[in-house]
Order: sequence, then C-alpha cells, then structure tokens
Amino acid sequence: MTEPLARHGRTAECLGCGVEFEPRKFGHVFCSAFCRHRGERAPHERGPVDHGAIARLFDESREPGERCRDDDWIAESCAAMKRLYAADTVAARRRWYTTLHLEGKL
Repeated sequence: MTEPLARHGRTAECLGCGVEFEPRKFGHVFCSAFCRHRGERAPHERGPVDHGAIARLFDESREPGERCRDDDWIAESCAAMKRLYAADTVAARRRWYTTLHLEGKL
C-alpha cells in the first residue's frame, strides 16, 4: 500500500504545467487530471513560473475590478508588454492566465 506523501511535506513539479504541487501518492507527476490527459511537456516548452506573481493575482482579498500592479503575473515580462497591459483589471488578467493555462500554453 502506498502512503500519501503530502503529509510529509514533499512536493513535485507537474510534468504538464510545471507548477509545484503536493502529490497524494508516491509516483504522482501531474497536479490534475487535466494535466495528466494533456500529457508531459518537454522542459523547453515550459517557461519559468513566478508562483508569487500568480498567487498575488489570485489573492481572494483583491477586487476583480482593481487595476493590475507591476508585480502581478503577465505572460511576457518585457517592459513594452507591461506598459501595453498596464490598464488590465485583475479579473481580465485572471481570465488571461486561466485561458493560457487550460490551453496548455503555460
């Protein structure tokens, strides 16, 4: 019988999206059924993940209509992209992130 790993504080990197998660059982390599069905992505297909920026964007204390801050998640980190999308609301940026994640582009 396999023992759940999450109780031991072990984490793994999802082979589908690259997010860090706590596997429920030994050998789990995907964070969700969606990622498992999408399949493994090569390391060069996954960009670096700024977990802090994503957490700030999805912080429940933030109002969906509030404007995004400079430290919120954005798909491209170049200065021109940040200026172009500086007027985004938190809700719009959350939709953008969620859509790209579900399409497997993140």
